[in-house]
Amino acid sequence: MDTLAPITIRVTKRLASELRVKLTSAPSDESPTPLFHEWYAHILWIERRKCVLVTEANTLFSFLLTELVRRDFDRFPELLLTAARTSIWTLGFENIEFPLPDLQRVGFAPTKSRRVLGSLN
Repeated sequence: MDTLAPITIRVTKRLASELRVKLTSAPSDESPTPLFHEWYAHILWIERRKCVLVTEANTLFSFLLTELVRRDFDRFPELLLTAARTSIWTLGFENIEFPLPDLQRVGFAPTKSRRVLGSLN
């Protein structure tokens, strides 16, 4: 697995606003993205608390980040990748190779896959 490939976090407009990020278009080639290098994220509120539902684009592996505050959104890429790794390993998949996060190569892009968005709903 290419652990040096950039990681793309595709976010909804509401989450982009909360993150205070400008969305850039990710590479448009249709080549398959390596596992765990493309994530979708959507903000929602549960009992008036901010939460983010995160889904990996290839596997549709999902998890929920709960009770987020401003400082969590300021370090969102690190939080997402750490939570993803922890969730995968907690479920007993220790042998899955997970990319080492190069936080300088994490980009935010608009959502594009209706299949992944459908799984978020």
